[in-house]
Amino acid sequence: MPFIGLHTATSKMTSSLIGRQAVVVGAGMAGLPAARALADYFEQVTVLERDALPADASPRIGTPQSRHTRALLGGGQRTLSELFPGFEQDLRGAGAVPYRAGLDVRFERPGFDPFPQRDLGWIGYAMSRPLIERTVRRHVERQQNITIRAHCRARELVPSPDGTAVSAIHFANSDAREVRPSRLTWPARLRDAAALPWRLSDPSASRRPKKPSSRSISPMLRPLLRSQRMRRPTGEVS
Repeated sequence: MPFIGLHTATSKMTSSLIGRQAVVVGAGMAGLPAARALADYFEQVTVLERDALPADASPRIGTPQSRHTRALLGGGQRTLSELFPGFEQDLRGAGAVPYRAGLDVRFERPGFDPFPQRDLGWIGYAMSRPLIERTVRRHVERQQNITIRAHCRARELVPSPDGTAVSAIHFANSDAREVRPSRLTWPARLRDAAALPWRLSDPSASRRPKKPSSRSISPMLRPLLRSQRMRRPTGEVS
């Protein structure tokens, strides 16, 4: 996702608005930073998340391998610190273990000698995925124009009459309501982007988005897409 510059002054934020409402599907580590970046350019940003969002740093169903120890790469850590001032301090306060990148961690690969240790000049943090996500989510919740709605499963994207934009998104929850974005809907997870159907009820609508072929997908993402096609565990609600 391209980085969108921050605007701290109210006048700058007002002058940079490009729409009334944006909707982000997914309140994970793709959706939360996306919502924060969009908040400078839309009056209201709504984040739809199908899972329950725990108050503590505990795993949830929608995050694969969330029990593994994680660390942020240098670029991602710097970007999150720019989007969320005080982010690194909050990680430490939540229990993340700081380490000196290149010195305190030993990298090895089968068939190769261990990588030489050297100081890369920055401090990283070892932590769980839920701890990172909870820290980011707390920062997002402080934004007055961002609303996170848990237990909301996105069901359908409805295109505008000319087929050039999304006029509404249908989601399932106890209210069965409909959110109407003015300019942008952002599926923040690959499975959401692939699974959300488009309803072309208007004959003047352009074309249905084609499912991307394996040739058009980066080789780094193909294993992830294959994992999404694995059989659901017995008893999971589709």
